[in-house]
Amino acid sequence: MCVSASSKIFPPFKKLCESPQFMSIIIHSESLAFSFALHLHDFHKDIAQQIEKNNPEYKLHADLKRRFKTFEDGDFVMVRIRPEQFPPGTVKKLHAKSAGHFKILKKINDNAYIVDLPADFNINPSFNIEDLVAYEGHDFNPQNPLSKQPCVNPPCEIPNLPPLPNIPKCPIAEQVEAVLSDEIISTREGGRRDI
Repeated sequence: MCVSASSKIFPPFKKLCESPQFMSIIIHSESLAFSFALHLHDFHKDIAQQIEKNNPEYKLHADLKRRFKTFEDGDFVMVRIRPEQFPPGTVKKLHAKSAGHFKILKKINDNAYIVDLPADFNINPSFNIEDLVAYEGHDFNPQNPLSKQPCVNPPCEIPNLPPLPNIPKCPIAEQVEAVLSDEIISTREGGRRDI
């Protein structure tokens, strides 16, 4: 360690005990940095080519999940309702997540449609394709004897109901003439009234 002889401490602004660097070391380190930069540049170029080569395969895999569905004017659809479409505080957790069936008024493009919504919805009638599902009609199973086919007009006749059973009337309970004592007894659970 080199120390100043007069003050016996390290001089603050002087580099001590270092040998001067030679130009060959500086040139060698510059060539190493240049070769490393070239290596990184080539490495990034190879990665970009590999990504470009694999993109068609990625697209094919993503298209398997995509719904290629388009609607025309006049088709009926079910609409998925998102809470962010409504003003804040108007939609709760238990509200319906979808509504329908509604008629498509106009096709903006393959991805966006204008739907004939009722006025009380108070939301924008334009919807993305991912929020629309084709309306297929009511589910009806003729094999199930408990389900009847839905009809548009309700029956006009009054159904014949069996008569109510004849229930005997209970005798009238005795009436209280006077209360002799009325006490409230307090307990840990609250209290009770003693009459």
